[in-house]
Amino acid sequence: RYLSLARDITEQKRREREYEQIFNGVNDAIAIFDPETFSFVDVNESYHELVGYDDLERIRELGIGGLSATEDGYTAERGKGLIQTVARTGEPQTVEWRVSRPDGERPWIEVTLATAEIGGEQRVLSIQRDITERKRREREFEQIFNGVTDVIGIYDPETAELLDVNRTMCD
Repeated sequence: RYLSLARDITEQKRREREYEQIFNGVNDAIAIFDPETFSFVDVNESYHELVGYDDLERIRELGIGGLSATEDGYTAERGKGLIQTVARTGEPQTVEWRVSRPDGERPWIEVTLATAEIGGEQRVLSIQRDITERKRREREFEQIFNGVTDVIGIYDPETAELLDVNRTMCD
């Protein structure tokens, strides 16, 4: 005797293809974490480019700590704490983070963490964008703002509230 079961999975396969197209088609880097183990479940192609590793297994081996500029305080413990908080509260969080690439570069990234159900499992998505250029411009602005001998005050145009002053004005 033989027993055979058949099920139409056409719709499921279509959704999986759409998911893959979206996942790998966006410009932002995406990593999916298991909130229980803090391990990488998956990453998209943009994530591989951002961190400089083509192999998901190598990314898993390195973990959050191995991909981060830990000497600047971007540690595995801090990353795991963020994942845990987002998983527990369900509230998204956005932070700035520093990556450590194998080529020695250390780009700044903006990371938005949010929960998602993927394949019936609760996951934490990490959507990342390179903000290195923005951070460079901010540093340049600060140097100019505080480096000139002229007094500078920044006011809210609607309320005339003083929002910021340079060192010269403080002196």
